[in-house]
Amino acid sequence: MNTRERGNGTVLGLGFMFALTLAGFLVLIQVQAVMKTHAVQGAADLTAIAAAQASADACAQADAVARANQVRLVECETDDTDFLVKVESDLPSLVASMLTFVHVEATPIRASARAGPGMMPS
Repeated sequence: MNTRERGNGTVLGLGFMFALTLAGFLVLIQVQAVMKTHAVQGAADLTAIAAAQASADACAQADAVARANQVRLVECETDDTDFLVKVESDLPSLVASMLTFVHVEATPIRASARAGPGMMPS
């Protein structure tokens, strides 16, 4: 082996380990964002169903369900018998930190859902 080539394998191995670690970290961030998006949509669905099933103040019931699901009720409106709700939640802290690191504004995750008495299974 040439003496000038000593240590090249170590440097190359460290480079590969760094690249794999970085790729794993980016995948983790993506998975967190996708999971949070699905959770917010599920919370929006539950919030709309709660509004549709409420016998009294539907938007107050929707707000209670939204808070129980760790989202904020942004909008609650009715058109005839259907209820349209919009909710939002902050990004996971790891995702928000990464976006801030690359100078991208971290906007909340938003979702909406519609439900009404005619949409409920019997």
